[in-house]
Amino acid sequence: MGKRRRWGIVTIIIIFIAMALAVTQLHSLAEETIYIKDIKGDPSVLKDVTITGMVQDKYQGQFFTIEEGKVRQKREAFDHYLNNTWERRNYREPIKIDDKDELHYFEFRVSPGDSDILDVEANLRGTFGSIGYDTGLVGVEGSVRKTRQGKSVSRPSLRKGNEYVIVNEKIFFTVPTISEYRGKNGIFKVENLPDQENNIHEETIKRIVTFNLNELEDQFNVWGITSVDDKLILITSINDDLTISLYEESGLLIESKTIETNIEYFRFFDLNIITKEEDIIMDFESTVRSQSPVIVFDVKNGINIKNITYLDLVYEDYKLLRVDAFYYIGNRLYVFADMGSKMWRSDDYAYYIYVYENNALVYVGELVTEVTKEHVPTRQVVEKDFRNYDYLYIDNIVVTPNSEI
Repeated sequence: MGKRRRWGIVTIIIIFIAMALAVTQLHSLAEETIYIKDIKGDPSVLKDVTITGMVQDKYQGQFFTIEEGKVRQKREAFDHYLNNTWERRNYREPIKIDDKDELHYFEFRVSPGDSDILDVEANLRGTFGSIGYDTGLVGVEGSVRKTRQGKSVSRPSLRKGNEYVIVNEKIFFTVPTISEYRGKNGIFKVENLPDQENNIHEETIKRIVTFNLNELEDQFNVWGITSVDDKLILITSINDDLTISLYEESGLLIESKTIETNIEYFRFFDLNIITKEEDIIMDFESTVRSQSPVIVFDVKNGINIKNITYLDLVYEDYKLLRVDAFYYIGNRLYVFADMGSKMWRSDDYAYYIYVYENNALVYVGELVTEVTKEHVPTRQVVEKDFRNYDYLYIDNIVVTPNSEI
């Protein structure tokens, strides 16, 4: 009994120590300050907007608001590693097509076909089952790899992202091809999905917009598709000329506009399309260039190009790792970005606020916390088991105008 009693006392002491350490940790985080460090330019550009966001680690989340260029804080403690907030954060919600069906998965598969060419097949999975659709496109050149049979085939890549949109309960998609593809691309419409209840066992897919890659220039690229106000928007390019095309759901062309980007080697960029109410923001990401174009437009009365900004991917001792948020307000482009050391130091990260006006950088600031060195960009946190690390990250940035500016 004596030994059991002693072990019981020891266990209780250990529990109290653990609780004290946890409380100390939470207390230290709760007292953490958040502020903006002005680096370059006029900080008054922040007075026209209100910025809200969140700073998190595995112990606690802190909501903050920046008004008139000053930071206010509202703290709310929670335990990520206990309530599985992080797992829910990474869970991808099914995409609703209509009242009955959801889309769970969409991708293109490139596989060897006849005569050492590559066939492109669209694959969709959801509550309706599984669909494999031969697009008719083929890859004809690119990097060489050997098959199991020992022969060599070309394996050009496809761009990732921006492959499909859902408009009025219909799926529309395009194949984000680069110049090494041949055949007929365009906009495809999934008119009917398999429906066992109504005895429909096959899908109906047709191409409503067609362009023949065999007849186009070698540097023709399809970047992707998006939609606004039930209109389809297709992004393509030839060399450095970017074309935005606006279509009706039927495939009827409403308008097409070409922009000269003045950026060489477009193939080294990836496109991120962001929709903010009426504005569409196209961010051309690159890991090998010093600048990348950001294009803002709307389609309220046709295609209206509102802004073209060349984002600096390197600033002083830091390089841009990931853009967290874009907002275009009052002729200014607000950019929030994870930055990392140009010297590849694993412990040197920062969170920058850029403000551009008329393609000129007018302000640079850093959102600083007392544990800035612990800050790790969201993309890198995702690659780790979040429950076992104390790394801090900034998220949920929202920018709103204070008045009509």
